[in-house]
Amino acid sequence: MKMKKKMLTFSLAAAMLAGSVFSVSAAGVKDVLSSDYYAGKYSDLKKAYGTDKDAYVAHFLKNGAKEGRIMNPILDVVAYRKAYADLDAAFGDDWDAYVNHYLTVGIKEGRVTGVLFDLVDYANKNADLKAVYGDDYVALANQYVTSGIKEGRAGGVIAAQAEEDEEPAAADNGSSNNNQSVNTPKPADTPEPAETPEPTKSPVDDVVDSYTHVHDSKKVACHQVGPGLDATCTTDGYVEYQCDEPVMVNRYDDNGKWTGTEQKTINGKPVYCDEKWRETVPASHVPAEDPTNIFVQHPTCTQAGYMKYTCTRCGESVTQIEGFEQLRHDWKTFSDKDHQPKASWSCQEEGRGYYWEKCKNCGEIRQQSNKELLNHRTGSFPNVDKPATCTSTGISYGYCDMCGVAKVENIIPRAEHSYGKNYKTRNVAVYADSYLPDSTEPTHIKWTIDYCNTCGEITHAMEGSEAPCKDGDGDGACDDCGLPISRPTTNQIMEYHEGDKYVGKVQ
Repeated sequence: MKMKKKMLTFSLAAAMLAGSVFSVSAAGVKDVLSSDYYAGKYSDLKKAYGTDKDAYVAHFLKNGAKEGRIMNPILDVVAYRKAYADLDAAFGDDWDAYVNHYLTVGIKEGRVTGVLFDLVDYANKNADLKAVYGDDYVALANQYVTSGIKEGRAGGVIAAQAEEDEEPAAADNGSSNNNQSVNTPKPADTPEPAETPEPTKSPVDDVVDSYTHVHDSKKVACHQVGPGLDATCTTDGYVEYQCDEPVMVNRYDDNGKWTGTEQKTINGKPVYCDEKWRETVPASHVPAEDPTNIFVQHPTCTQAGYMKYTCTRCGESVTQIEGFEQLRHDWKTFSDKDHQPKASWSCQEEGRGYYWEKCKNCGEIRQQSNKELLNHRTGSFPNVDKPATCTSTGISYGYCDMCGVAKVENIIPRAEHSYGKNYKTRNVAVYADSYLPDSTEPTHIKWTIDYCNTCGEITHAMEGSEAPCKDGDGDGACDDCGLPISRPTTNQIMEYHEGDKYVGKVQ
């Protein structure tokens, strides 16, 4: 769909521009630069930088923008700067700021000069992207340059328009409506230009970058090109390779809808990538195949090794140390008649226990000792100073089982709670007074508790049912809980808690 460019005039202070830009998530040249587009458009850059995106970003920021180059298929940022004097005054040579302004502010303001791809139309024609990104044009731009362009998605195309049809930007005259977007009026007898229909895409007009060169012959389908250059003893050589990956192109149906990819052909012959690169062959001396010409000092655990030989190419005497680094000791426990281990030691004397180790590489022998004293220990509680109960720990002492000399004090753990014969203090039904705010009728709550038969500590308490107190036998007390029927009501509900002392069947 052809879009008529509208020239807008804005008079914004630099501070206002900066505020509008940086109130949202920022974007810059690196976020939207397409290395495929930039390299494909300028062959000199492709030869210089290959697939190094950081190099392309650095080039554009330092030289490319000043040279008027276009770094992606969405925005000609140089033309965008030239069209809007307010932006030029605010940002100067800060190209990141122009990219950020267009994606976060300018696109919403309707600024169109320098725009190569309509992100609004792209989002509207791709419901899945609209659902994910909404009007986040920073994310949409990144999606388009990284994957959308390869998928052949609909929308976003702006038909080319002749230079003479473009209207110059109106100058800012400082009038009261200088913050409004205005269109340069046309003469009344000038008809609107007819819309140019979007051309139907050719089945094979759009190359797909379906692979990424890593410039490594072990990882890329390729073949060697010619003999290359042999390395010498002092200068590097190289081997040149050419890529054999197939060149893939997009396919479209008669309505321009993307249907898939296929290998590109010319006159019926399949086309393959022709990118070439060189892999370095390091310079090196050449030893003779005759082993008598080579002396090798093998490395040991105490010194590094080396190899000496006479180069058969230049005749120089060479000493090579790479690959002959000193070895590390590889210790292994051993014993023989002269090296018997003594594996016991005590809590009284250091270093009585030891064992022997021998290096498997050099045969060196060393003695390893345990130099730490063992802790004194006793195996029982023979002398009790304070017995343990179910509420407190106890204290005992004894003499070390190993040395028999040291007096060792031990803490006796708390004893377990006791529940009496036949567990008579477990699952005991008890009662507590209860208060009902909406009734003056006395009530009680039935609880089930466990408590220690020795110390009376409640170890488990579970609240049960609540019921009105009833005096069926006329003795003045509740038949279940035993509390007086005539007792005054209270606003405090009595409860049984784990850890409390058992105070009786009724509280």
